[in-house]
Parts: sequence; C-alpha cells; structure tokens
Amino acid sequence: MIRPVEYKDVEECISLGFLMHQESHYRFLDYDALKIAELIERSQTNPESVCIFVAEKNEEIIGFFVGLKK
Repeated sequence: MIRPVEYKDVEECISLGFLMHQESHYRFLDYDALKIAELIERSQTNPESVCIFVAEKNEEIIGFFVGLKK
C-alpha cells in the first residue's frame, strides 16, 4: 500500500533512509537523520512544498519517496 507519510513514521523512515544511504554512491558522506525528520515535519506543516509517500507491506514501511517543489 502507498500512503502519505505521518508523524508516526519518522523513526522507520530514518532507519530505512540510513540503509538506503549505505547502499548509495553517496555513502562516503555523513548521513543526517535530522534532515529526514525535518522533511517529514515540513510535509505535515507545508504540504505545498514537500510531499512524502511511504510504501507498506504487512504494516511495515519498505520504502518511501520524497518530492520537493521549488
């Protein structure tokens, strides 16, 4: 199931983001968990500038997508 992110998803998205970061070409850079938390906060308070969706399977987040508007 794909659904909009919620505040309750912050910890899972931070953990999943770290795993994705470790597999990326950018793994040599530091991972900033606070940026994920701030994006989720911004998506809740200013949905016109950020949209985040999570993918769930058996009530577990298995992926997420972040879209930013300029």
